[in-house]
Amino acid sequence: KKEKGKRRRAKSEGQRAKGRGRRAKGEGQRAKGKGLRVEDKRQTTNDKRQREMMIKRLLIGLWLGCMVPVIQAQIPDDFIRINAEEIAGLEILQERTFTKESLFGYMNGGAELYLEYGFERLVVSDLDYSGNTLKVEVYKMPDVNMAFGIYSVNIFRCESNNGPSENYCESPYQVQFCYGDYYVNIINNSGTQDGLAAAKIIAAKLAGDIKGDEFSFASYIPEDFMPDTIYKILLIAGDVALGNYAFEYAEYIEDFSDYILMVVESGDNVMLIIRFETGDQIEKFRNSMGINQFPVCGELIEINNIALSLTDKGDIILHIDSE
Repeated sequence: KKEKGKRRRAKSEGQRAKGRGRRAKGEGQRAKGKGLRVEDKRQTTNDKRQREMMIKRLLIGLWLGCMVPVIQAQIPDDFIRINAEEIAGLEILQERTFTKESLFGYMNGGAELYLEYGFERLVVSDLDYSGNTLKVEVYKMPDVNMAFGIYSVNIFRCESNNGPSENYCESPYQVQFCYGDYYVNIINNSGTQDGLAAAKIIAAKLAGDIKGDEFSFASYIPEDFMPDTIYKILLIAGDVALGNYAFEYAEYIEDFSDYILMVVESGDNVMLIIRFETGDQIEKFRNSMGINQFPVCGELIEINNIALSLTDKGDIILHIDSE
């Protein structure tokens, strides 16, 4: 009986060991299954990433394909541009053109300002002029007033105003001027005298090719009010320019639209010359000043320590004591 009991216990131990082996085998198969599922998941993720990358490359390719024709659009024959054959030692390294639709591709943060002034086209030329690297930007604006306007908000610390245009600003690294419907900006990367001399030659050549009139201050500032000395003139075409270049005068005009504002700073006096494009804005301004009617041309009236007058063109002039 003892031997028979031993055999039964041995048989039970063998069956339990066999069961443990089957369970271990099952665990191994489940672990292998999990590993396969993890591997399958990784493979699926990799495939998804590859598809996303392919889609991105395709979209970028399509975008570039759309942009290139815009950037390389044909420049109109009557557009003022550099001709390397007319200047000895000049080489055009690259030339690009931008329209209203593509201007953001050239100046992402500043395009709104140019569009506010009615920008039409830009041609950018990278030049090598006798070893001097220059970048020439020629902007076509809708008229002479807007060309002067965009010029007026761009100039800064002019060291010389002696150039081919009455509205000319020169510094070691930059030459700017406006003439007719064009605003021109020439960048001299070296800042050397040779580079500046090269930029001045380019400026003179471009200005000589432009057909049009110089901006006339008399079209805005009456002769009786023309200051002897003018320190600063800005022509503001809208809210973008107003907020960035004439914010100290925004309280007088920020609630209005369809206006052109000329800021004339001369010593301790400032003139704000406001030209409204629509009659309803003129009436709105009159009501805001609390007057029943505007003064006759040339007459001054006092309103809240501000003198107000009208020009013969109907422009409103605010005479402000800057102190």
